[in-house]
Amino acid sequence: MKKTPSVFAYVFLFIGFSMLALWTMLIFTKQVPEFETAPFTTITHITAESLTGLMLILAGYGLLKKQPWAQRFYPLAVGMLLYAVVQASGYYIDHSSPVFVVLFGVMILFSIFVIWDLLKPR
Repeated sequence: MKKTPSVFAYVFLFIGFSMLALWTMLIFTKQVPEFETAPFTTITHITAESLTGLMLILAGYGLLKKQPWAQRFYPLAVGMLLYAVVQASGYYIDHSSPVFVVLFGVMILFSIFVIWDLLKPR
């Protein structure tokens, strides 16, 4: 199995905790108006992003602790991240939020880089 750079682990932890913190803050400050207009869609979206955050945290932790399962686990977490940021980008494009569009663009590039690194021969 290919060795994964430890910098990936720190980035996974940062993104995972950030995703959970953002949703926690938005929910507790009542900044998710979609709960009123599309509650089921919103709940499933938040659930998917929360699971993505948890997967990234587990992958980052496993990589830092050099757990054997982490090398097989982190590609799944990165795939979930790539899906989440592509899907969420559309929301922020529709709502004219360029800061989030740029942020998600960076995360998409990071995800592609991680996948490229995973696939390249060593």
